[in-house]
Amino acid sequence: KGSRNLRILQTCPSSYSDVTVTGTTGGSVWGSSPYTDDSSLGAVAVHAGLLQVGQTGLIRRYVYGYYSSYTASTRNGVTTMSYSGFCGITVGLVSILSVSNCSSYSGSTCVSCNYGYSLTSSAGTQVCVRT
Repeated sequence: KGSRNLRILQTCPSSYSDVTVTGTTGGSVWGSSPYTDDSSLGAVAVHAGLLQVGQTGLIRRYVYGYYSSYTASTRNGVTTMSYSGFCGITVGLVSILSVSNCSSYSGSTCVSCNYGYSLTSSAGTQVCVRT
């Protein structure tokens, strides 16, 4: 992991912003709640049971601080790795983002659609419609 070891000399963040992620079983994850703060959040959300694969949601990262021993486990199709001595997070679900064919969110608002779709407003709700 190389540069990960340099982080020990630094202090852990005092807060994290909420992030929009899509559930996946891919990516590197260390720990089983807490997780290292550089773990793949899409896989963390699936491992923690917050999202299903392919589902998009707004995830809140909570500061756990420096943690000395992260435990590996397998849950919901995601296998995590053990690690020692790193800044940690726990996670929570703020909301499921359910705009079909949305490719990008700002907070909980869809701001762009997948190729072949355009963003419009229908009854005060953002929707992606086939163009």
